[in-house]
Amino acid sequence: GIKPEGDNLWPYTFTKQGKPAGRTNPDIYGDLFIAHGLQEYAKAKGNEQYWDMAKDIMLRRMKLYDSPDYSLANTRNMKAPRINGHWMIFLNLSNQMLEMKSDPEVEAVAARCVDAIMNYHFNPDFGLINEIINHDMSRNPETAQYSYTGHACETLWMVMQEALRKKDRALFNLAAERFRRHVEVCHDDVYGGWFR
Repeated sequence: GIKPEGDNLWPYTFTKQGKPAGRTNPDIYGDLFIAHGLQEYAKAKGNEQYWDMAKDIMLRRMKLYDSPDYSLANTRNMKAPRINGHWMIFLNLSNQMLEMKSDPEVEAVAARCVDAIMNYHFNPDFGLINEIINHDMSRNPETAQYSYTGHACETLWMVMQEALRKKDRALFNLAAERFRRHVEVCHDDVYGGWFR
């Protein structure tokens, strides 16, 4: 099969015949999307074991994300940066998994994501979420004005979804307020619409 052994990443691309074509991007996004698919597939009767596979992938990728050696293209030569988009995918995955069943390790991932997004990526100087911060969760002067507002809006609705799951009204209201701020900043007053 194509399932990788140990901590190796899943194949990133395939040929037309379905054969792995090598890995061109050494990031965790592909594996997290595979985990998304597996947890959804697990909801069909008789496929419950795929939830455990999704959990295993998620925890292994969090371990890689926590490594000081983790790198991602286009992160301004920063060493193992923290990316809002990564927390976004981890949060969405853990939230969907927790819809199916409770699990303390998955709960811990969800809580960690919310903490990172709301307390570290959020930049109170601008009222916006920074896409990239340092590995130790400190703000980087080179990226302190960089907000990928598309990811920020996506992330904040996922935080609101997590707040609903946990019945946390204060978190929901804070995420909604920050979501609105991003939408207002993104509005194009000249041509209409919003930019990301």
